[in-house]
Amino acid sequence: MAQYRKPLLLAWIICLASIPFLSYFGRPLQLYVSSIFSSLQLTVLLSCFSAALFIFALKQSTNGYSKSTLLEILILIVLFLIINFFLLPVERIHICLFGTFGFLSHKLFGTKVALCLLFAISGLDELIQHYLPDRVGDWRDVLTNVSSSLLGLLLSFILARNSDTSSNNQ
Repeated sequence: MAQYRKPLLLAWIICLASIPFLSYFGRPLQLYVSSIFSSLQLTVLLSCFSAALFIFALKQSTNGYSKSTLLEILILIVLFLIINFFLLPVERIHICLFGTFGFLSHKLFGTKVALCLLFAISGLDELIQHYLPDRVGDWRDVLTNVSSSLLGLLLSFILARNSDTSSNNQ
């Protein structure tokens, strides 16, 4: 894990910095991206990003996964798809950004700190938007941010638990 610490920390910092950046510049970027990609294309791109995150997480462990771990990961994927179904295409970026944030926060700081971070950052993101002239702070977005962060955190937790179990068995 020590060899991955610096790249994970850098990815976490970039992810964290992206949240206020997208809060402030989100509307113009949204209009620009919508002029380039259709809703379907954007959905496919964001789904590919999310799938890449899942694949990266699975590849981190060289040990095999138990059936229960694979079942838990499958349940997370189903939850991801359910959340994705209820979101507008422009809201799906929340899943990618906050899911990655939750995953990386857990990897770097553990469960308790990650939970505090994800609730604080999810709420702070919408609080910032409340005071911006062309944005609106929305409880639905807070819920989406928290849900997405929790999915990422849960994936990290499941993989870490499986890794701990595998190393104890050796």
